[in-house]
Amino acid sequence: MRVRQPRHRASLAELHDAANARELYALPAQATGVVFSPDGRSIGALIGPDDSIKVWDASSGRERMVLKRGQVASETTAVAFSGDGRFVATQDTDFTLTIWNAATGQPQSVYSLLDVR
Repeated sequence: MRVRQPRHRASLAELHDAANARELYALPAQATGVVFSPDGRSIGALIGPDDSIKVWDASSGRERMVLKRGQVASETTAVAFSGDGRFVATQDTDFTLTIWNAATGQPQSVYSLLDVR
């Protein structure tokens, strides 16, 4: 799989099969902070303007889940998968770190990075 610049402005990036250059799918233009899971099976990204986090199946492009933050005034600035791919971590502008279960999309833990010493 390889990522290349889109031909149209409606998408952020196009994902292609590296073996035959066939386009697999395109990520939406409002996606930022795009990351692959360690096993390469999932793609996560921040999606504006609703500030949600979406996770797609990397081989099909099918949306697997949307991580909803609820009524939060801050914006999400970063997304990452844990080394084993079981969790997704997000960081917000208010220095909140949320750990999500990558299988269920449910929040597992929420930390204030201002309290960490």
